[in-house]
Amino acid sequence: DYAFMHAKMIDPLILGVYFIGVLASVFHFTNGLWTFCITWGITVGVRAQRAARMAAMFLFVVMYGAACAILVAFRA
Repeated sequence: DYAFMHAKMIDPLILGVYFIGVLASVFHFTNGLWTFCITWGITVGVRAQRAARMAAMFLFVVMYGAACAILVAFRA
C-alpha cells in the first residue's frame, strides 16, 4: 500500500535501487519487443528494423519517464 511504499522511497539508497531496477526492466521489455519483431519476421528490412528500434526507444522513454514520475510521487 501507499504507506509502505512511501516509507521505502524516503531512503535514497532504496530509491536508487528502484530507479536502476525499473530502468533494467523497461529496457529489457522494449529491447525484447524490438528483437521479437526482428526474429519473427515482422521487420525484415533494415529500414523497418530502424523504424522499430526508434519506436522501441520512444516506448522506453515514455515508460521509464512514467515509472520515474510514479517513484517520485511516492516520496510526497
